[in-house]
Amino acid sequence: MLRVTTSRMFVISTMMKMVARAGVYCLIALCVFIGSISLVSATDQQFLDENDIIYSGQEPVIECSVDTSPSAAFGGLDGFLRALADQESGGDPKAANPTSSARGKYQYITSTWQARASLYPPSGDYSTADKAPEEVQDAVAYIEYAQIWNKYKGSVFHLAVNHFYPAANEDPSLLDKKIGSNTITPREYADSIVKKVKEGAGSNIPLKYSEAPEFDKYLSKATNGQGVFSGDTSDSGNTLPGCNTSGDLGPIEEGGLTEEQAKQLMMNYGENKSGDTERTIGASYWADCSPGGNGSNCVSFSRFFLNKFTGSPAPTPMGNGVDVVSNLAASGVPTGSRPRVFSVFSMSSSSAEGHTGVVLGIHGNTAIVGHASCTRGQNGIGGKGDGTINGDGSGFIMTGTLNRSGGAWYASGVPVDFAYPKNIDTNKIQDYINGNI
Repeated sequence: MLRVTTSRMFVISTMMKMVARAGVYCLIALCVFIGSISLVSATDQQFLDENDIIYSGQEPVIECSVDTSPSAAFGGLDGFLRALADQESGGDPKAANPTSSARGKYQYITSTWQARASLYPPSGDYSTADKAPEEVQDAVAYIEYAQIWNKYKGSVFHLAVNHFYPAANEDPSLLDKKIGSNTITPREYADSIVKKVKEGAGSNIPLKYSEAPEFDKYLSKATNGQGVFSGDTSDSGNTLPGCNTSGDLGPIEEGGLTEEQAKQLMMNYGENKSGDTERTIGASYWADCSPGGNGSNCVSFSRFFLNKFTGSPAPTPMGNGVDVVSNLAASGVPTGSRPRVFSVFSMSSSSAEGHTGVVLGIHGNTAIVGHASCTRGQNGIGGKGDGTINGDGSGFIMTGTLNRSGGAWYASGVPVDFAYPKNIDTNKIQDYINGNI
């Protein structure tokens, strides 16, 4: 059973040059838990106390791009391990972190190193990583990341995330959060490793896993005898979660967003990446579905769309859903009775407050409409969801015919009150969909 323990991390990048001159490496504690490994022998507090990061190396190049394939061109798993060792210790198997128990070429903390004996039993003969021969350290790292390689189809980005903060691979909303007092995010760290792999960093660092006792036997056992960890493994079509590359979903056409584009917009909205959603609409609107916060009612979403992408900012007051169009009209926004792409609507519903939303696309007689309705995620709060389900995420889309109740429209009936915001910035909408918040 996979167990991931949240780590406390900090960054000391300004001391890099001093430390390097002193011959002491700036080191990173390895904290990858994957597959069937039974973890953790240390107490949670010990893990937190010892899993600090002293980060050195070049400032990470922050990229938002298609997942880079560690195929033959980038050296496969060997290329990743060399880049990782270069980042962690400069390739020194005797390296010791001065502030934690992290040791060795890949900077395993003591508890994690000892747990790896279940993965590669010969490592159990050594109490800490730095006491093990280099070939044993390489064997542990290779077998561990071979498991992860299979899980993420050879993605350097995901391998690096798993090294830095494994939970961010399971919950992409964590990719852009700074964990604890750390000054870089999991995405930024992973991007820096991707960059190192591309540049061939650590190419002079030897890998001696093939010399380790019974290496092939335990590798086969850990990976069920399957997997190619160098050569033709490619994941170049895997778009990083929350970081879609420009053009992946196509340009915005005259009919507005496609269903996939609309779903991505709603997921990014619900994710509140870098606090952008809350900042755009205001904290009180974002938490309007309290208790729990991070929810969003329909007025909050219309407010977000107006403030983020149009030249017609949300009026004060916005009112209830049924009042939004009339209040926009009072502030000088044109209105009418026919839906248009990127128009905001108001309508009556079963509640006195009514409902509002945004027409995100019109294709023939089919409408794609963005909604929010105090929806809740799995833990009773909003969030990213999948962009389609009312009750799993802070926003969702519905599709259906323009002139038929239900389908695209959340409430009964079909709206007849629409506001047409001025100066729609479709380039900004495109950037937002592609993760450039």
